[in-house]
Amino acid sequence: MGSGQESKVLPVVQPIVASNTEHGYLLSGVLTNPKAKDWLMGNYVNQIMYTLRYGPDMNFYPLVNHTQCPCIDYLRISRDLIMKKWEDVFAFILDMIDHDYYIMLYLDTYYIPCSDWYQNDWHFWHPTLLYGYDRTRKVCSVGDFYIHRRFGFKELSFDDLRKAFYSDAKRDMLFLNQRYFGSEDAVLYRNRTDFAYRFEPEALKIQCENYLNSTNLSHLCNLGDGYYFAEAVYGIETLHKLEEIIAGENLKKVNFKFFTVPAERTQLMLERMDYLGEKGYLETAGGIKDGFAEIDKMYKILLSLTLKYNMTKDRKILQKIKENIQNVYEKEEALFEYMISHIKLV
Repeated sequence: MGSGQESKVLPVVQPIVASNTEHGYLLSGVLTNPKAKDWLMGNYVNQIMYTLRYGPDMNFYPLVNHTQCPCIDYLRISRDLIMKKWEDVFAFILDMIDHDYYIMLYLDTYYIPCSDWYQNDWHFWHPTLLYGYDRTRKVCSVGDFYIHRRFGFKELSFDDLRKAFYSDAKRDMLFLNQRYFGSEDAVLYRNRTDFAYRFEPEALKIQCENYLNSTNLSHLCNLGDGYYFAEAVYGIETLHKLEEIIAGENLKKVNFKFFTVPAERTQLMLERMDYLGEKGYLETAGGIKDGFAEIDKMYKILLSLTLKYNMTKDRKILQKIKENIQNVYEKEEALFEYMISHIKLV
């Protein structure tokens, strides 16, 4: 299996965007490459709300970036091919890591001790990052939502990983899981040492305009997928959609991703203001950053209120959530308008 070396662990960092595994998986490794900073600053600007089987969900737009990220070499290998061409899943994992590939693989969390779904009634399949191994200790280095449902890094024994991969529990996957998140495949990437990418302020400005105008971007989806996203809500209008959801009479639980996604987007915007100021693309970046810092605090309040509502079901809390969303909307609208009008394109 692999090169025969006893252990290897690819470098990872805590990703600034990780409310969805597909983003945490990518940025955990990509951001270990300093050259990737320019690409990061030009992406993760927009967000989308769409309806899944269990209700509405929030994500960044595009939903996945590994297919178009210039910083990596990208592969997808089907589970069926893995089982046919490699001795077992460990031969595949070790082989890929030995060739510097990070792996995202769907596993049955029922068999993962560090997961909240460990030995639960429900066999919940979820994408997991694999980035290292130790033959002597018989463990793999993995990343997923292990620590209070926040993305983090743990170790998983070979035995538990084998059970989680070869589980015969039903794999009832949504279209998104299959088409974009690789539920039937291993999604792999490795960092490129050299790649052609240049930060374009004009491209950033267009993304900001799309966010502010809530432009429907379904026509940009993969061929044939536009129908799925045509009814989705994009950009700042997702905040108004959240108000509608919060006002619902039978709301049993508020989805944390309603606010973790925009909170991460705002935290990244804080870094982006420093970047634009240093590069000379935005002379007033410091003042705009102060505004986004206020929004960052608002999202922390919203997350706290969400936790309280989910625990108490006190509908008075929903009114506070709605009021805070309205405040965020007004603040964001003014900041994006100002930023768009002041970005220097050269």
